[in-house]
Order: sequence, then C-alpha cells, then structure tokens
Amino acid sequence: MILNLKYCLKQACKFVFKIVLGWLPCRNDFLFIIPEDSSLRESFSIKNYTGDNVLFFLHYLLECHDVIDAPFKKIYLSILNDVTYKDCCELQKQLKYIQLLPIVSPKMHKCILNYIRYYFAFLKCKIIITPDVMSPLLVKKGSQIDICLNYYACPFKSDVAKHNERTRMQTKKYVAASSDFASRMDMCASHVPYFDYKVLGFIRHDNIVNPRFDKPTIKKMMGIDEKIKNIILYTPTHRDGQLAKQHQAIIGCDDYTKLNTLLNVNSAILLVKSHVGMLDDVLTGVDGCSNIMIYKPSSCYTFYDILPYACLLITDYSSIYFDFLVTGKPVVFNFSDREEYERNRGLSYNPVELFCAGKIAYTEEELYAAIENELNGKTYKNDKHYNDVKNLFIKYTDGKTGDRVYDFICKKIAE
Repeated sequence: MILNLKYCLKQACKFVFKIVLGWLPCRNDFLFIIPEDSSLRESFSIKNYTGDNVLFFLHYLLECHDVIDAPFKKIYLSILNDVTYKDCCELQKQLKYIQLLPIVSPKMHKCILNYIRYYFAFLKCKIIITPDVMSPLLVKKGSQIDICLNYYACPFKSDVAKHNERTRMQTKKYVAASSDFASRMDMCASHVPYFDYKVLGFIRHDNIVNPRFDKPTIKKMMGIDEKIKNIILYTPTHRDGQLAKQHQAIIGCDDYTKLNTLLNVNSAILLVKSHVGMLDDVLTGVDGCSNIMIYKPSSCYTFYDILPYACLLITDYSSIYFDFLVTGKPVVFNFSDREEYERNRGLSYNPVELFCAGKIAYTEEELYAAIENELNGKTYKNDKHYNDVKNLFIKYTDGKTGDRVYDFICKKIAE
C-alpha cells in the first residue's frame, strides 16, 4: 500500500512538472550534469573527480574547453554533497567563458521549492549527462538528449532480474560503452537498443593510463609507510538479500593473523574497499593487523587514484575487475560464496570461468596460497587469456576517452 502511494505521488509530480515547466525551450548551449549517487557517501567532487565518470567528464570539459567558442555557455551541476557545492562556487570565479551553476539535488534536499528550482534548470537543457543506465530519468522532454556515462564498464553480476521492470520505461538516448561486447551484455538489462550504445571508451580509464598522482604521493596521502613496496586491493561487490551485510573484512576468511604475517613478510599491505553501498558496515577481525587497511573515503583522492599502483587485485563479482585489466596486473578471484551468490543474484556469464583471467580461489587456504604465490613471482596470470579478455571488454586504453565523448556530444548538438 505504501509503495503504491509513493509510486502514485511520483507519477503525479512527474505529470505536474511536465505540464507546468514543459513550455520552457531547450537550449543547445545549456548542459545539465548529474553525478553518480556515490557522491552521497563518498567525497567525489569537481576537483576529486576520478571515481565518477560524469564528474571526470565535467572536469575535462572545464579544463580543456573553457574557450570563447565553447559549445556550452551554461552548465548546471546537480549537487549531491557539500564538497561539490564548494568546488562549484570556487570555479565560478575562475572560469572565463562557461557559467557553472550549482543546483542542489532533490536527493540531498527534499522540499517542493527545491524540486521546482531543480527541474526549472533541468528542462531548459538540451543535453543531460547521466551516470546510470539502469536509472531512467523521472522527468524528460522528448527534445532532450540523455547521454549516459555509465558508472561501470561492463556488468559482472546479472542485472536482468533486479532492474528489468525499472528500465522498461528507458530514457537513455545514448550510452558510452567500453567495447562492443560490453554493449551487448549491458543491453540485456538496460533495454537500450544496441545501436544507441556508442563505443567511446570508459572515461575513468583515462586516469589509470595517465594517473593524476604518482605512487609516493598516493602512499603519503593514505598514510602508508614508504617502506611498503606492494599494495594489494580487495574489492568485494554488493551483496543482496541474505548476503546484504558484509561483516567479514575478507568474505569467507577468518584467520587474519596468518594473512597479516604473509603481508608483512612481503612488505605489502592489503587495502579492503567495501562496495559503496556497504561503506557503513563495521568490518570485523582486523584489529591488530597492521598490514590490513580499511579504505576510507577522502576528499583528496579516490579509489581510482590508487588503482594504477596496485600490484594485485583480489575481487569476486565486481565490475572493477574490468577496470583493473587496463593496468595489466594480475587478478585473484575470491569465489568462497559463489553458489550462494549466484543463487541470490546471478552472474552475467555462464560459465563465468571463461572470463576470469586469473586464479579462482574457493577457500581461505586457496586464497592465501594464491596471494603468496603472486607476491613471490609465481603468477597465475596467463598473458594470452588476460589480453583476450581485456580486448573483449576494453577497446580503448589511449587516455583519450574524454576527447571522444566531447566530440560525440558536439556532433549531436550540431545535428
């Protein structure tokens, strides 16, 4: 009953906004930018942009195309945190030809006046840049163009069952894709037609190819001792249903003392990065383990600033695996709950092992043995398999995705 009431209110608001504000003309030189919802939990901003494709593109746009013949004279930015608002106000004073205007998102401040202010700006813009292909816009005029810079390169877990109903009323006109194969896999759940996926690259990969910080700077920012030689990343994905809470620092493992000793002997630290939806979980078992760190969001750097300097990625069913392939470094898969996860959520590939370019561990013992072997140079990485998978999912690693996205948008404005 409550869910039906919320749905009816949402549809009523949508109808009212389209009727009342629908008369506003769309301006080709007005751009509306909507960052990914992760900004509500992490300190992503215009200056700390590498973790969000949309903010990454905005940073690129302001840095490279604030010129007299700029295609966009006014850019509205949907604000999801105070840091972004502050950045926006500071940059307003520095920009010469582009007017950058902060618009507080209804997700951050829910009141009727804010909704009106937000959609008054939104409905004036011809081009809308959005971050999630699985989240159609609530309100959109037929003349507006919704271009999605998706927050993941390619799905690892299945999105068909979870998002099937929500995406049936799809508003995305174009989706920037990392490869043709990635497009084909994503369209199964998105309901975006195949020919509306444009293989332009994945803009966050530009920072992996050309990092904005060097390794000593990142280590200093994170408070990592300069004697540490190896950074290992562990990135478990989100769990649904009964698996929704991640309390173990490493899923399926209990003996962290053994792991900590292994890391210490090899001058390595393990950085545990929970899924953004699980950042509030209290991870247990690592007290006293000096070589196991829990990632904490920062306003100075993002996880994607650390990624280029990791010697090894440990993951499970996370799409960050495809991003890490750009580094050319080895990957170990922690499939300790594979059967349960596949039963609860499902995977995009069957058999998934064909696409796992690295050692698959099913037990704690197998995982620790794989880590030790990788640190000692006994890698499981098969270069041919690795490169085959990489080329299947990632077309561009030239650091020029920003240019391609910009050129594509300019072309659509000119049509």
